[in-house]
Amino acid sequence: MRRLAHHIATVCAAVSLGASLVVLGLWLCTGSSFAGLHWGGLRRTQYYRVYFWSGGGDLTVECVRDPWKFASDSELDGFHWAAPQPISNTHFWSGHFDAHHSVGGATRIPSEIRALSVPHWFALLVCLLLPLAVCGWRAARRQRLHRLRVAGRCTRCGYDLRESRDRCPECGALAK
Repeated sequence: MRRLAHHIATVCAAVSLGASLVVLGLWLCTGSSFAGLHWGGLRRTQYYRVYFWSGGGDLTVECVRDPWKFASDSELDGFHWAAPQPISNTHFWSGHFDAHHSVGGATRIPSEIRALSVPHWFALLVCLLLPLAVCGWRAARRQRLHRLRVAGRCTRCGYDLRESRDRCPECGALAK
């Protein structure tokens, strides 16, 4: 079970490290421009659109839900890439945090919008927390095991192995 947890932590840390590289790339590429990815699809009687925007120092995820009768046919066909467009008044080190939920809006379309916006640096920090924690935990564990081996103790329970070099009399683990 411990080995499975070790592998799960490794996979999660690798995915998180990959996500941090994507965020860093978006931050560097869209520092003074605005680019995005849009997905639209019909689910039951609702049309859903998801926007992922990067630009001006911020990452924004916006989810919109409309009744199907207000969706145009061109919006129903999956993913779209919005090419980078230059924008003015951008800050590389943005500090903009925003979350909002609105129903209705300025138009008569009964839509529901949920959005979350965070600075690139914050998204990068969050994505790097897990890989750094896993690396720190493993380094501390390696150091502890090395200290026990040098002191002549069992690496599993810490029992003094100076008298019995082949197997720990306390827990039965092989001495390494």
